[in-house]
Amino acid sequence: MQLSENEGIEGNTFVVTGGAGFFGTALCMDLMRRGADEVRSLDLRKESPWTTTLRGNGVVCITGDISQNEDIEKSLQGGDCVFHLASYGMSDAIYRSGEERHLPRIFRLAQMDLLKFTIGEPRVKNDWVYADNLIHALLLA
Repeated sequence: MQLSENEGIEGNTFVVTGGAGFFGTALCMDLMRRGADEVRSLDLRKESPWTTTLRGNGVVCITGDISQNEDIEKSLQGGDCVFHLASYGMSDAIYRSGEERHLPRIFRLAQMDLLKFTIGEPRVKNDWVYADNLIHALLLA
């Protein structure tokens, strides 16, 4: 029996925690494209670089905190499936404004010869995550 790529998606309601982030947005958009009845993005942020796109494509953007039961209950009401992509405790200073707050600590560690800096690991062939591959894996899970 051959399943359609939209099997289990069409007509269902999905909740994506961390849905206003890069990977969350990619997943929300793919679920909408595949015929989900409703896709909800639960994120701490009211706005992100992708919320306009999400809303413009019919995604329901809910501002909430995954550590608050009320926010979780509200977003899950009537949902069929949850994809948990939220990062609990993640700093906003990763690849955006605010990174400079880490510099004094980094400089102190470097001055004490305690700073080890590497990009990737030799045994890892690829240190990049491709959104399409991640979304495909999540949908297959």
